[in-house]
Amino acid sequence: MQNGLNNFRIIVFKRAELEVDEISEYYESITTGLGVKFYTEYRNHVNTLKRIPFFEIKYEEIRKLPLKKFPYTIHFYN
Repeated sequence: MQNGLNNFRIIVFKRAELEVDEISEYYESITTGLGVKFYTEYRNHVNTLKRIPFFEIKYEEIRKLPLKKFPYTIHFYN
């Protein structure tokens, strides 16, 4: 749903938040700063979705937005 600032509202499920935290911690355990880079890319993609949520529908009503530098995809519907 769109708000008055030409941004769409984003709701992140608790399980998704936990997964993002786990992934960030994993990357940080490999190389200092890598977890921060992952989280930053994730947040940037979420911010993109707030402005432009009309990515290709992959199945039924679910859309996907892959991260560019990490092998993860944000699944969402609008």
